[in-house]
Formats: sequence, structure tokens, C-alpha cells
Amino acid sequence: MFKFPSVMAISMSKKKEEETENGWDEYENEIQVRTDLYILKHIVQNLTANARKFTFNGSIVVSFLGTKSSSNGDLLVFSVEDTGTGLPPLVLENIFKTNDGCITGDNRGSGLGLPSCAVFCKAANGYIKVKETHRQDDKGNGGMTKIEFAVRGTVISKSFPADTSKLVRVGKSLDDHPIEQPISLLPKQETTYQEDSSTTKKIPLVVIDDSEVNRKCIVRSLQKISSLLNITWYPIDQFETIEAACFRIEQLHASKTFAIISLDQNLESRGGQLTGTDAIKWLINELNFFGLIISASGDPLAAGDHLKLGAHIAWCKPLPKKDKIYQDVYNALQNLGIIVSSSSSAVLP
Repeated sequence: MFKFPSVMAISMSKKKEEETENGWDEYENEIQVRTDLYILKHIVQNLTANARKFTFNGSIVVSFLGTKSSSNGDLLVFSVEDTGTGLPPLVLENIFKTNDGCITGDNRGSGLGLPSCAVFCKAANGYIKVKETHRQDDKGNGGMTKIEFAVRGTVISKSFPADTSKLVRVGKSLDDHPIEQPISLLPKQETTYQEDSSTTKKIPLVVIDDSEVNRKCIVRSLQKISSLLNITWYPIDQFETIEAACFRIEQLHASKTFAIISLDQNLESRGGQLTGTDAIKWLINELNFFGLIISASGDPLAAGDHLKLGAHIAWCKPLPKKDKIYQDVYNALQNLGIIVSSSSSAVLP
């Protein structure tokens, strides 16, 4: 569960910083929502970080607008509004797009924060759009941008007792906020363990990525096609680094178990020293690993290297659509001699 005030505003003026704790004004009442904390944090942090770059003497307001019904369930609707420079037409047309189609799930200075917000909103069955924007005049007045986004979730409570923990502060103090373990809206590992059909193949899945959001997206995408392939991904293991995954991979190799391994290229944000390239060389040249290797890197050059080294599939970020993922996995499994009962002409919902 996630605590969120109805309206939060961060002031960019020095005077206001001195008047309010951490520069925040808080209005109206807190609300308590159930949603995917990691996705919501990523979106809010990226939107406010981007707004700060273009808001020099104004304010940034993060608001909860309410709920909206959709075919995928209730959506929580938020907005981030700033009084910055506003968006020029060229930027407005491409604000949630990238030139190379590759997005990383973190914020390490890649300049891809806003496109990744669109990916994560979609992963949470929501949306993101520029609601309104105006360019500043020659005197630096009149500029503003309002971005609205929605993620799947529900409102649990609209008021709290007086002794509840402090409000979430977006950006600089969000990570310091003591918060309850969220109830994820993305499929959990446990939900993939319930297949009882004797005709269903069980294939272990190992996902290695230093971003938890990326790991969730990969697992979710593969779970979407599991029924089409008549496969259960079991068990699912997730790791932040190659080093942490080595023991599990060696276990699978020793038991001669066919498995699928998805890996990123750069994992240094979680202390990893080995790269995806190192892992593939180890898997192919040293272990002679029996399994399907998926490169899921935000670096297209690294993806090309992974294929040359022996990876069977290479996907950039954001991940491809469901039909592409299905076709790639189906073909790769067939080529490796893993017969699945599904047909390559299966109709995708």
C-alpha cells in the first residue's frame, strides 16, 4: 500500500525552500492506494527530475486526480505540473519516444527517463500524455507543462490518523520514506506455480537485470505467452548480477535441466563486475549450457555481440510486442529441439 497526498508541490525558489520542510507544500488530505510501488516511484521520480531541469523559478506540483475505470480495471490518475519553460513542438511530438527504441529501466543519465515512463505506464495497464503545455515568453513568464499519467490500482483510504508516518516526498527523499511492502499488480512468481496439467512443460526461468522494474517486465512478458506455448515457467529466479546468478545456473547445468536465461549487459549499478557478454562466454564456452539464452539489453551494440557469441534471441528495451516475443521464443525452442505443442500460427489475443 502506498501513501500519497492529494497534492504535493515542490518550490524551486530559495525563499520557499527556507519556509517549508524539504521545499514541499502539502495540501488537502492524504490518500492510501494499492498499486505497484516500484513503477509509481519510477514514473514520479523521472517526471519530477525532468521538470526540475526546466523549472528555474517556479513550482512543480504532483497531484492525485482520482480514479478512472478501464477494461483492465481501475486506474489511479496522477499529474505532474510545472511552471517551467514549456515544451517546443518538436519535443512535444517525440517526448515519449527514442531514436533507437532502446530504453533502460533506471535513471543513470541515459536521457531516456520520459520514454521509460511510457513503457512502465503501459506495463501497469495505464497511460501517459501531455495534458497541456505553454512556452515561456521572452521575459520568462507564462511557461507551463502538465503531464497526466495513470497506473492500475485502487484507493484504500482517503484519511489517516494523526500519528501516521510522514508524507512521501517525491525525488530527493522518496527512498527514505518508510513504506509498507506494496502489493504488486504485475504477475507474481507464485501465480505461475499453479499449473497441474500433465501435458504442460515446466521450464526454469532465470532473469538477470540490475533493475527490478526490468525484471518484472521480462517475467510478465514471458508469462503472457506461456499458455500459448503450453509451458509453465517454473521456478522463476531473479538476480541483480551475474555473480549472484552463477550458483543457480550451475545447479541447472549439473542437473542437465533445460532452462531459459535472460540477461542484461551492464549490471554495475548493483555492484556487478561481470557483464552480459562475460556471462554468455561462460555459458557457451565453459559450461556448454543447455538452454535458451535471451539478451535483453538496452544497448543495441551489446545485443549484436550477444548474438554473435551464441545468444539465441536479442530484445532491446522496451521489449517487443507479444506476438514478436511469442514467435521468437517458439522458433528458438523448436530449433533447440524443445518440442512445444503450440502452433506458430496461434492467434494472439
